Amino acid sequence: MMAKVPDGNTNMDLWRSESYGLVVYIASQIGVDGLFKLAYNLGTATSFEAAYQTVSGKPIDTLLGSFGRWIFTDAASGAFTFTIYQPATPSPTPARTATSTQTPTPADTATFTPSPTVTGVLSLTPLPSRTPTFTPSPAPATNTPRPAGSLNTLTPTPVRNLAAPNATNTDLSIGIIILVIGAIIVVVAAIILFRPRR
Repeated sequence: MMAKVPDGNTNMDLWRSESYGLVVYIASQIGVDGLFKLAYNLGTATSFEAAYQTVSGKPIDTLLGSFGRWIFTDAASGAFTFTIYQPATPSPTPARTATSTQTPTPADTATFTPSPTVTGVLSLTPLPSRTPTFTPSPAPATNTPRPAGSLNTLTPTPVRNLAAPNATNTDLSIGIIILVIGAIIVVVAAIILFRPRR
């Protein structure tokens, strides 16, 4: 399984990812303290399988099947951001909840309805201090070098081929021909429209 380093034909990156995933899975099942206890027991246990069964209470045969089902859950994606070196997250302690009072029914005589009272000691709300407090300003931004290849590279602008100085501009010649033909058509139309009628 994962107990020994694989031979040269195995993808080492995949092997390291799977072994890290198994450690994260075991930590999610038995907690960080259980993970440290498992590591501590490995020194005196006969095998990893025996130490795992002692700490988790489950046989080693169920580890890979449970890991294969767990890896595709939302809990797994959050567990991969966890590190065993972060402090424990405190869990909220249960607090007393207020009990509701019964709604009084209309009666001819007035009845006393007890109102909820505060138990414990009330403390005064602290007033703002008149002494100035020091608020640290945010640290200035640092210059972080960007990785190679992350900057845009300049693309050279293509050079247009200029026409030879003695070459005739074909676009200009075509435009002049169209203007001459248009002028001839206008003159012929004017002659037809304004000729004297008999």
